[in-house]
Amino acid sequence: MAARRYQQFMKILVLISFTLIQSLLNQNCLKFDSKPNLFLKIALDKNKYKVGEEILITMAVKNVGKKKEKLIFEAQSSFPWATRAILINTLSNKSAVKWQNVEISSQIYLEEQLTKYYYELEPGKSTLKKFKLSDIIVFNGIVFNGKGFTLPKGKYELEIEYYNNSSNKITFEVI
Repeated sequence: MAARRYQQFMKILVLISFTLIQSLLNQNCLKFDSKPNLFLKIALDKNKYKVGEEILITMAVKNVGKKKEKLIFEAQSSFPWATRAILINTLSNKSAVKWQNVEISSQIYLEEQLTKYYYELEPGKSTLKKFKLSDIIVFNGIVFNGKGFTLPKGKYELEIEYYNNSSNKITFEVI
């Protein structure tokens, strides 16, 4: 009984720690001179996936402003920085996100460590990159495949925010 209570306490403590660290890091990651003037478009390779199948997102970012934008699109890992995903199960109208940016939550970087990862996007120019959705968020699913949580069957709506710029909304189904 005591071991079970301890285990429950530790789960809550870890969740609170991740949430607090993520909140602090999001404030740091999104701390820029101004909000970059970007247009963000996302797309999927298909609109139906099997449970446990990898979901790849193509993110296109275009500088629609008049000045060069200094961004970190990825650094030391395969996820886009300063990114937040909104993933809704459209049948229950509930979030399917357990945690945001898990990899970034476990790391703290100083400004000097990030300098080599900055990417300057000229006005009118764009960049395109594919990311695993599971590298951006941890799903609030009940299925664990040994690598992480997967999305259970359902219909979903996805929107990505990159440097506080919202993407289009896309829908897909897990069968």
